[in-house]
Amino acid sequence: MLILPIENWAREAFVRTDLMKIYICDGGGQVLIAPKNSINKFIHRVKGNYLHKSLQPGFNESIKKLKENGGSYFYIDEESIVRDTPLGRRYGLKPELVDFVISCSEEETISFKKNGFLNILESGNPRFNLKKGLKKISNRNSILFSSTFSLIRPGGHHNLESVLSEWKFSENEKNDLIDFINRHKKREPKVINVLKKLSKFYKVTYRVHPLENFKEAKKVFEDFPIEIEKGGDIRESIQKHDYILHSGCSVGFEAALMGKPSFFVGANSDDKKSTVGRASLHIGLNDEITKIVEFLKNHTEINNDILSESTFGEKISKIVDSNKIIANKLLEFKYESSSSEKIKNRYRVLISGLVFNLISNFDGKEKERFDQSSESYLRQVANANNIKILEFPRRHFWCG
Repeated sequence: MLILPIENWAREAFVRTDLMKIYICDGGGQVLIAPKNSINKFIHRVKGNYLHKSLQPGFNESIKKLKENGGSYFYIDEESIVRDTPLGRRYGLKPELVDFVISCSEEETISFKKNGFLNILESGNPRFNLKKGLKKISNRNSILFSSTFSLIRPGGHHNLESVLSEWKFSENEKNDLIDFINRHKKREPKVINVLKKLSKFYKVTYRVHPLENFKEAKKVFEDFPIEIEKGGDIRESIQKHDYILHSGCSVGFEAALMGKPSFFVGANSDDKKSTVGRASLHIGLNDEITKIVEFLKNHTEINNDILSESTFGEKISKIVDSNKIIANKLLEFKYESSSSEKIKNRYRVLISGLVFNLISNFDGKEKERFDQSSESYLRQVANANNIKILEFPRRHFWCG
């Protein structure tokens, strides 16, 4: 059984669905797609092959038990393209726990090798492959702002304390995060003010972060003609808007890859040196609104130099079918579970999932993470390829 944990449904579920389709259609057998935080509870008890998004130190012991039980562990970092943080902070440095690691670029491959990882699959990131071949849609004079203000307007129990608890930061890393949040707090009201002013000239859509409080975001703009968007395939949202604005979000990089001009609102000197900062044009927080409008009008198309190979060649893989490459590699680890093992796996996932869902009903965090449109896409792809889906329990999808 292949197990695909989802942390951010709007970000990951669409590409994991396409991976599931290829894997099953090529004879890979059953696939479980479920919330990451639920899977982390049973990872050491359910034998399977896990494609995770990280190797956080907090569940190293669980992975050791998984491997002792005959399971396999692989991972891909969904944010490696735009994160300029050290490899160890995102993964932990335990190459012996990993059957293979998926590298998104030449730069990442070099970094893995330096840190002792030997089994590396350089496939590129499927999220960026899927930017190609989409129908180009564009509304005249429309702006999409992609928010990163989840820790300013947290949804459910997503807050600084929960983040620090989950990631087990060192004292220095904790201080860095607090400094980042404080900078964001100072920037946020000025960014909101810019968007409100722009709404007089453009149709503005504010896309909340998956863990941002939707109701609170609506209140911020209640007296302005600004649409609040939650969830859905970000690719489609980028396609149907003329300008993509952000304050340090991976969407800015994705938009640039799709040929849409991306604008970083309120970047400081360090932000401009970051990956997403270098892929964006820049709008100052104190710029006159007429100056901003004129700047947007003069940049209706992306500057071809902004994503030149000399600038980002080390970060962007030239591979165009990453999911196929990943699926083929995963098929090498395929094994047939016995009937009794399948029953035990179902039972353990059911119990863990029910407990997880019960806690989530009070927590609210997982409800904020879940994106209904990603479930619709999953069912659509399954129906088109004669793949059966059993939802068992809620938000746990058995495909095969």
